[in-house]
Amino acid sequence: MKSAKFIPLILFLVSCLLLLFFLWWHWDLGLHRYFDVDEYAHLHWASHMVAGQRPYVDFLYFFPPGFLWFLAPLFLLGGGTTPLLAGRILSFVIFVGLAGVATLSFWEVRRSWVAIVVAVILAFLPLPFDRYLDIRPDNLATLLVFLGMYFQIRFLGNKAKTDGLRAGLFYGASLIVLTKTVPQIAFAVLIGFLSHLTYKQGKGLNDLKKALIVSAHNLVPLLVGLAIPLIVCLVWALLLGDPDVVVYSLTKLPFEANKISQFFIMLPNLFFYPNEVLYGTGGYNQGLIANHIVWVVGLAYGIYRFFTLYLTRGRQFLWEELLLSGTFVVHVVLYVLFIPLKHTQYLIPIGIFISIFAADALNSVWQKVRKQPVGSVLFAGAWVIGAIFLYRTFLTVVVPKRTWTNDASLAMARTIYAMIPGDAYVLDLDGLMLYTPDPYDACCIPFGQFARFLSRPLPSLSATLEETQVKYIYQGELRRVSTLEPQDQAYIAAHFVPWEGGDQLLIRTK
Repeated sequence: MKSAKFIPLILFLVSCLLLLFFLWWHWDLGLHRYFDVDEYAHLHWASHMVAGQRPYVDFLYFFPPGFLWFLAPLFLLGGGTTPLLAGRILSFVIFVGLAGVATLSFWEVRRSWVAIVVAVILAFLPLPFDRYLDIRPDNLATLLVFLGMYFQIRFLGNKAKTDGLRAGLFYGASLIVLTKTVPQIAFAVLIGFLSHLTYKQGKGLNDLKKALIVSAHNLVPLLVGLAIPLIVCLVWALLLGDPDVVVYSLTKLPFEANKISQFFIMLPNLFFYPNEVLYGTGGYNQGLIANHIVWVVGLAYGIYRFFTLYLTRGRQFLWEELLLSGTFVVHVVLYVLFIPLKHTQYLIPIGIFISIFAADALNSVWQKVRKQPVGSVLFAGAWVIGAIFLYRTFLTVVVPKRTWTNDASLAMARTIYAMIPGDAYVLDLDGLMLYTPDPYDACCIPFGQFARFLSRPLPSLSATLEETQVKYIYQGELRRVSTLEPQDQAYIAAHFVPWEGGDQLLIRTK
């Protein structure tokens, strides 16, 4: 049974081949799958920033600026639909990065060939597969915050200041891309502080003060790294010329806009029901069942790890284990109990942890059988069968999605770009009009649904349209005119008619 020694290498190679196959489909679907309307919006805002407009000041925007900076170089590659496809390529690169950092994090705490299985599971998972393809800040912010977590795991183990600094830099960079990472970073800082706290119960108050000071001092590299991107962002924001508007846009405005959640109730289990968009076909199909098995195993094992920290690798590695499993629990609790609009993009970081802990469960089995030749051979056979099952299941999910292409959207964009003069005002309710000037403060999102909640009201849309004599309104495939205030819908109905090429574009008649 000497051949059993080569089993880890064989299993690693099989897993790599499966991963490459899954990644090829990510690449292909990324280039051909239809665009989510949010993707248009982010590209639209980035294009207008590149053209010289100021986020927050010149147009309504309530995300941090990092993702706009990240997308800006796309518009140096060419006009037309080039940034759309280039953005999808960037999204693929980000996903490969996500798979890579998840694999590295697992390797850091387990030192097992099973680390590659983390990437395999992540690339397989039907939920939230589609969101990993999208051009959205969630993926970039998640990559950065997980890089921060990876270096913090190293920092907790080796106390190297350079790793602490890197962790902080990536944490800070994630914050200037998306503030959704605040809870994870707050938990990470807490873990970093507690891990250095040497105070023992029974000592005096002075000893406690000294322990707190020492702990804070040891956390300095992480905090310095965290501060650097935030300071850069602060300086940039001050240069915009209206700090009050910037502060409002990044603090109060997102909460005001999210008040629409009281009208759109989304339960935590919404996307775990049969859904052909997510699982390829309707009903309780093979893809849905496989997805749910992985999710249940990952959830159960992640929670198990959270409550058995000492049993995993002993007291010496307590804080690394708590950072990993505790962050997972934080994300799950936030999604289930606190996040109002439970869109699938909120599952992006949870999906990564599901992959990590499902692989961790597999690794636990491997560690029990690997020293026995018969056991390791049986495990290898089971994993090969499992890999075949994943391969066949994956095809049932992704092959139907290949027919839901972006061909019509790209053709529509090219036609309209060629038809509308570059200097003509277009009220863009969708975001696809990347290059024409906006006549109104808000665009690209259903602002009519939350306008009533804003403490700083938007100007009258009807009055703006009349004053500027806007000739075109692009409402997109979602027909977003229906989301505007009733008086604005009435004005548009009286002055605009559908373009002969379709009602996505409306043209002024009077």
